[in-house]
Amino acid sequence: MQGYDKPALILDIFASNARTAEAKTQVELAQLQYLLPRLTRQWTHLSKQLGGIGTKGPGETQIETDRRLIGTRISMLKEKLKKIERAAQNPAPAEACLHKDSMAGYTNVGKSTLLNILTGAGVYVENKLFATLDTSTKYLKKLTGKKLPQQTLISNT
Repeated sequence: MQGYDKPALILDIFASNARTAEAKTQVELAQLQYLLPRLTRQWTHLSKQLGGIGTKGPGETQIETDRRLIGTRISMLKEKLKKIERAAQNPAPAEACLHKDSMAGYTNVGKSTLLNILTGAGVYVENKLFATLDTSTKYLKKLTGKKLPQQTLISNT
């Protein structure tokens, strides 16, 4: 019986459910960081082949190339995440005066459903683990039929 790699499977589930650019970037970064130390095991089929005297064994240069390319991609993804975070920290002037509330909780407990009920947002909802990985931010204009003194911004994290 062939075993399976649980962390890789979990990362694949995250990748298939990521919707926003930030979530996709975070998942790709996690996948590459997980893959990097495991590259050596992927080239074991070349380890029995030996080169001549004073040469590197076949496959060694390929591993080095792969490590360099993955390292470059990881650096690029980290920089992209920094830009996304900077943009999120500098809200538009219209949003700066809004009251902001957030929801957080365990997976599959109804945060997205509650957000839909409060705002009519139409956020994706499904009864399965990790169906919603992305943060959703919506405006709440009315609560129980009364107008709020100002708009409220609700984030589902």
